[in-house]
Amino acid sequence: MQTDTLEIRPDIRPGLHTLAEETHRAEADMLNEALFVFLERERQAIARTQSDQNNQHQIDW
Repeated sequence: MQTDTLEIRPDIRPGLHTLAEETHRAEADMLNEALFVFLERERQAIARTQSDQNNQHQIDW
């Protein structure tokens, strides 16, 4: 797996560290999970928007 560098905002880092300690999980695993969920939600929102635009275009015709 390729290793990339991600800059975590200073205001987020303490909460991430605390949660990782409390849940006994690696910070990297938690960040990857959160990023995966975010990307899926964004893809769904884009698909919904495109679908709505297509439906509106069909109505306009």
